Amino acid sequence: MVAVAKQMVQNVPAPAASHDCKPEELTGATLTNITLRRIAGLTNAADPEHAEWINPSELETSAARVLADPKADAVAARRAAAELLAAPGFVVYRIDIVNAPIALEVKDLKLGTVGARAIHYDKTGEPTCVLYFTFANDKAKSDWAIGKSDRAIIDPVVAKAMREDLKEQYLKSYPRPPRP
Repeated sequence: MVAVAKQMVQNVPAPAASHDCKPEELTGATLTNITLRRIAGLTNAADPEHAEWINPSELETSAARVLADPKADAVAARRAAAELLAAPGFVVYRIDIVNAPIALEVKDLKLGTVGARAIHYDKTGEPTCVLYFTFANDKAKSDWAIGKSDRAIIDPVVAKAMREDLKEQYLKSYPRPPRP
């Protein structure tokens, strides 16, 4: 599984380099880009796109989280790898841009938005299709945060609320295959 994960990390399609996924093509084990990189033995950058709060574990197949955990025992890791390798493919949720200044404690009073991709890979780690999507802070929540940001710096409590809201909006809107 580590070799497949490394293949997926190295084969991120450039924009327009792959056809757009249809929802029914987004099948297989799901994982965020930061978990994929951990499985491949790579570290994640200390930037907003690789932050835990914008890569929610709720998007992931539980086996991916087990395999990415360096403290998982060997038997659990082997079982997780076997489960992942038995999947018909992989869907990696990759954050491309976090344009959410208030969530990042930057005083630029505007609606926070995030651009992301759902990339489907076959069993060997080759990309088959990509689905671009965006999501944003709830308008009412954003207006609340802007109203609370009357000082020179963004209140960490307000920033945390905006990060939590972005995560909530992500979990409501991320692309996934239709249920049977």
